[in-house]
Amino acid sequence: MAIAYTGNVNVEDDDFTMEFLRFIVRKSEIAFEITGADDEGRFNTEGVAPQTEHGNYIANVEVEYPGYRGEQQAYQKERVWKGPGVIVISEAKKISKSNKCKVKGKWLQNGDEWGFEGILDRYKA
Repeated sequence: MAIAYTGNVNVEDDDFTMEFLRFIVRKSEIAFEITGADDEGRFNTEGVAPQTEHGNYIANVEVEYPGYRGEQQAYQKERVWKGPGVIVISEAKKISKSNKCKVKGKWLQNGDEWGFEGILDRYKA
């Protein structure tokens, strides 16, 4: 049975903010919807990270910056700048006797890597 969670995570060096709007743990994959903000502005992404043979969950994502107004936007001729990213989830563990989930992983984008971790609350519609 899939269980959905939501909440903010702490990003290494507080370089940007990141929130899981949905973090859905399934038997062999994790579906997610993320929003956040960094030096380029607000960003959004979503995807499904299948579990690897090593136990991690990995997904290549397209990161969208709806408010970005830079050279890349003019080049792409789009209203929303989009770029590649990767999310690696190394831990997604339900905390016993609670409706919370501990999550830990890495965010990779533009050749950089940041660790993140946090405690997510059970999602309530």
